[in-house]
Amino acid sequence: MIQYDNTTRMLEASLTLRSKRQDLLTSNIANADTPHFRSSDLGFEGFLKNATDVEALSSVKTAELIDSNGDVTEVEGPSDTLDGNAVDRDAEIGKSAENLQRFGVALETVRRKMGLLRYAITGSDAA
Repeated sequence: MIQYDNTTRMLEASLTLRSKRQDLLTSNIANADTPHFRSSDLGFEGFLKNATDVEALSSVKTAELIDSNGDVTEVEGPSDTLDGNAVDRDAEIGKSAENLQRFGVALETVRRKMGLLRYAITGSDAA
């Protein structure tokens, strides 16, 4: 993706992380009945919620959230049932829907930013 400003860089990181989170949430839902399966989620949500100013958020690097193998830091959920599986299917579906909505918003923002760039270059908003 073309990175011509910090916003675009953050949007790219958001799309990458939302995609990886969707994979985890889908896996959680698919394994809701698997004994001893522990749900996983990304550990970056708390960081983003605690970012209070643009400078703190713009200093985040995707590499800080993704380890050397290209995997996102995962946080395992509790396992407090007899079969060791504590996946709450409804909660996971809710998280998945929210994640997809946020992915869509980020994607639409990228589309509009690219449209503005195209307009600046060509003087036309036609695709």
